[in-house]
Amino acid sequence: MNEVRCVRNLRDPGVPSPSKSSEDEARHQILMERAKRKSSTSQLGMQRPGIGKQGPLPCFYRYMMAFIFAVDEINNNPNILPNITLGYHATDYCNNANNAIDHTLQILSGPTTTVPNYCCNNHGKLVGFIGNHFTKTSFCIVDMINLYGYTQISFGATDSLFSNKQIYPSFFQTLPSDQTQYLAISKLLKHFSWTWIGVIASDDESGEKQTQELRKVTEALDICIEFIIRLKPDELTKEISLEKSKNTFMSSTSRIVVCSGTVSFSTMYFMELECDEGREKTFIVPASSVIHVILSAEAISSFLGSLVFSPPTKKIPHLKAFLQNISFETRPNDTLLEQILASYFKCSTSHPSLNDLLESYFNIKLHTCKRIIRLGELGRQVYNTDAFGTTYQVYKAVYAIAHALHEMQIYFSKNPNDSYGNNPKQMHKFLRRVRFQDPTGENVYFNEKGEMDAVYDIHNYASVSGKKIVFQKIGRFNASAQEREQLIIGEGGMHWKHGVAPISRCSPDCPSGYRKVFRRGKHKCCFACVQCSEGEISNHTDKGSCQKCQEDQWPNDNDQCEQKIIEYLSYRNDPIALTVSIISTFCFVKTAVILVMFFRYPISCILAKTLQVYMAFKATKPGSVWKHIIGPKMTNCVVFIFSFIPILCNVGSILAFSILLGYMGLLAAVSFIIAFLARNLPDSFNEAKNITFSMLVVCSVWVAFIPAYMGVPVSKCSEDCPAGYQSILTKGIHTCCFECMPCAEGEISNETGKNIDRCIQCPGDQWPNDRNQCVPKAVEYLSYIDDPITLMISVITLFLFVNNSLILGIFIVFRDTPVVKATNQSLSFILLVSIMFSFLCVLLFLGRPIHATCMLRQTSFGIIFSVAISSILAKTIMVYVAFKATKPGSEWRKFIGVKITNCLVFICSFIQVVISIIWLWIAPPFPEKNSDLYVNKILLQCNEGSMLAFSILLGYMGFLTVVSFLVAYLVRNLPDSFNEAKNITFSMLVFCSVWVAFIPAYMSVTGKNTVLVEIFAILSSSVGILACIFFPKCYIIIMRPSCNSKKILFKHT
Repeated sequence: MNEVRCVRNLRDPGVPSPSKSSEDEARHQILMERAKRKSSTSQLGMQRPGIGKQGPLPCFYRYMMAFIFAVDEINNNPNILPNITLGYHATDYCNNANNAIDHTLQILSGPTTTVPNYCCNNHGKLVGFIGNHFTKTSFCIVDMINLYGYTQISFGATDSLFSNKQIYPSFFQTLPSDQTQYLAISKLLKHFSWTWIGVIASDDESGEKQTQELRKVTEALDICIEFIIRLKPDELTKEISLEKSKNTFMSSTSRIVVCSGTVSFSTMYFMELECDEGREKTFIVPASSVIHVILSAEAISSFLGSLVFSPPTKKIPHLKAFLQNISFETRPNDTLLEQILASYFKCSTSHPSLNDLLESYFNIKLHTCKRIIRLGELGRQVYNTDAFGTTYQVYKAVYAIAHALHEMQIYFSKNPNDSYGNNPKQMHKFLRRVRFQDPTGENVYFNEKGEMDAVYDIHNYASVSGKKIVFQKIGRFNASAQEREQLIIGEGGMHWKHGVAPISRCSPDCPSGYRKVFRRGKHKCCFACVQCSEGEISNHTDKGSCQKCQEDQWPNDNDQCEQKIIEYLSYRNDPIALTVSIISTFCFVKTAVILVMFFRYPISCILAKTLQVYMAFKATKPGSVWKHIIGPKMTNCVVFIFSFIPILCNVGSILAFSILLGYMGLLAAVSFIIAFLARNLPDSFNEAKNITFSMLVVCSVWVAFIPAYMGVPVSKCSEDCPAGYQSILTKGIHTCCFECMPCAEGEISNETGKNIDRCIQCPGDQWPNDRNQCVPKAVEYLSYIDDPITLMISVITLFLFVNNSLILGIFIVFRDTPVVKATNQSLSFILLVSIMFSFLCVLLFLGRPIHATCMLRQTSFGIIFSVAISSILAKTIMVYVAFKATKPGSEWRKFIGVKITNCLVFICSFIQVVISIIWLWIAPPFPEKNSDLYVNKILLQCNEGSMLAFSILLGYMGFLTVVSFLVAYLVRNLPDSFNEAKNITFSMLVFCSVWVAFIPAYMSVTGKNTVLVEIFAILSSSVGILACIFFPKCYIIIMRPSCNSKKILFKHT
């Protein structure tokens, strides 16, 4: 019988179908946990026409009917579970976690009071659960069912945690996890080049997890999330938070919005009534949301053109007729069916109290329906019976659990002596390897994650002719296909909001010939496009860098590198070269003729000629000394001296070229000045006037040459970019008009002007100084001079070394006393010396790393500590042997002696020596400069060469420590005269604690802090051994000498 609990909470125990009975018939019971989404309209704070209060949704009722249909099909099929009839028990807990736990316990315990771990059912055998549709309540059920070992198949839960078979070994899913679902969404975004998106997520655990999955896969595909708006799944957010979300949504520039988590009526309200911008955006809805089921006429406009993921739809044989013919006559005791007829046809139920409740809740007037009403009259929009999506998932789940049960029955019939017996709690092992073909022809199986095939249909939510709303299939995603064939989209019949596919990018693609420049503090999808530098190309759109052409190539207009044109003054192709050649030849011939005419006058330099004119005039005076100077030798000497100087400046540099021109100008100026001074000589020496005029022409020509050669800017569209900036050309604007952007981190530009098309990356050992000069990075290491920490560690190390030396001295002085003898003198001395050296080896970690210190620091530390721990291990073993040897006639006496302990110390230490030698032979540590760790400084550090060798060294030392600790712990309760084992136990406990804490600390810090962590571990562990083992003995020797006697020592023996 049916029992009405509330409008949304119905529990309906079913009856098994009467078929396939036999004397061995055993009734098995399958529990289907099914939930309906709660209406959240009553919490919206207002009544909205067209939506109102939501009653039972026929789509969820269709899931249960498909479940019953599958059970009946299996019971009527003689090839599956012969002699076994499947029964069921369906519960509805209104998507409430408390109801889910209560109803599940009641199914496990029986119809009476729920009693954990006890079952009162006197018929039927529970074999598994099917459900739930939602992740939140599925967690509640699976955590409980796992304790009992029952199998559960969900047809809607998609949380990635369910795929962990170590946590949920008996949980299976007909749908893939959120990870696969959002991978499909990301590939869809990439297909349409939508790299700038927004996210609307439910403010709950489901929304948070799905948003994290979405962020993870989108980052891998270079897709940026502009905003994330979180809304309560079942109620509207507070006004302040809602207003903030509204402002974020309205100011956003992305045109694509992905829904994640639990999409509810509050999302519809936010999109339709609060945000007009929603009508401009295209939504992508994952399969885990059932938004297309609860959309009303009011909320349709915002979601037109959206893309909806859903499970693949199938046509199940005979199910359509079954669903369409469901009526109260065929299911007279179905209270849920009565509620649906009351909600959609206003038919009164057979329960007056329920009628009053429905009329009050929905504010409607019920009447008695005289004709037979079938659910097929609801229409395809509300009750689709043509193709089945989630309904098919329920159908598959029933068949999967039936086939697994069938395989289990066959196995145990062949293996009746199996230790597990025919126990339904073992069914998940058979379900994991089940593989069959269902009545639709689909191959059904579960993968290693407990999921069925990851296949999604992609639908376009569209309006046809402005009235009819349809879900048009436009593509499919199959995760098991090859990479390029996973996503198949047919864009021909898609209906977009404005007739064309939306564009959702923060920045447009950079065209060919341009490269991306990322802006600091912005998303990587928001960038500027900078024209490639001269000599570089970018022949693909949206490239992050340009490619430099080879030296003999140059970019053409098609952004391809082609061979450069070879240019020179060619005699063939250049008319200028031909003209210059003719003029030069003419001038040469003319000069040669003049040279022949003046051959007897060997003056070949203008300066020499000018001097000759001047001296000739002076020599005309009586008794002049200039007569002795005039002659060819003097002029030739002047020509040679002043011509030899430019030969010395024949160096390939701009400076040498400038000196050469300057020297030539000096000669011209001197020649001009001397000629100018001699211009007024008598006419018989009038060559000076000609020389003056010729030098004036020469100076004028070469003075005009300098600015023409150097070039002078006249007009600018944009001011020159200062140092530390680069010029960025804007597409469609003149190349002289540009913007100046600061250089990126680690780059400089120490020039000004418009042609600073890119900044220069500083070398690895340098860093920009205000982005206009590369300066050497600061070098960091544990320096004795500049680092106070190094000085402090050195002082502490020397103090501990002196302290250790004093203890060693005390033991040497009092070596014949009972206390020292009882601790095995030789081992104590070895241990003290090794601890002393362990303090000193800290100094190898300080100062500037060199090859010697890098090779010695880890190996010396490992060998010294191995000697120390080997000594402690030998001391502990000798304590045990000494105790055993005290018994009369004991054979342990022959093991007492120095040779045994020394041999043990040598063997244990020698193994560490071999490890160190192999390490230094194969991959020795070496100093290196790490310029990648910090942006503004270089870290001088020791590269260990082989982390495996370093790990083996530490691992062997840890092995010795653990063995010493265990041996000391076992002999800790020996008589007090041999109580050194207690001290050793405590010292090894301190030692282990230090080095166990060292590993995560060493891995989590960087730079010189890693060295400091290791130094601290060495010092603290050495001090721990010294304090725990030797301080008590020093106290007795120095402060309590009366106790240092055999009488006291053996008092308690």
